[in-house]
Amino acid sequence: MLFNTVLLVFGSLFLARVASVVIEPLIFILLAGVLTMGLNPLVAMLESRFRLSRRIGAPIVVLGILLIFVGFIAIVFPLFLA
Repeated sequence: MLFNTVLLVFGSLFLARVASVVIEPLIFILLAGVLTMGLNPLVAMLESRFRLSRRIGAPIVVLGILLIFVGFIAIVFPLFLA
């Protein structure tokens, strides 16, 4: 009985570890899909307003979001070091 309990506990811990390794890349893929769907209206608005092609508009929006993220990290990161 004790062996079965130990086997169940360690087996579930092993499965949880394997599942977390498998699910982590899938979460990033899901987030990339959500980001793409969320950015599509911004790119369409940029195209119609400034008459830019999608090849130019999409990287501009992505670079803008990356710059916002880097700026946020530049402000918040020193607060964690202090």
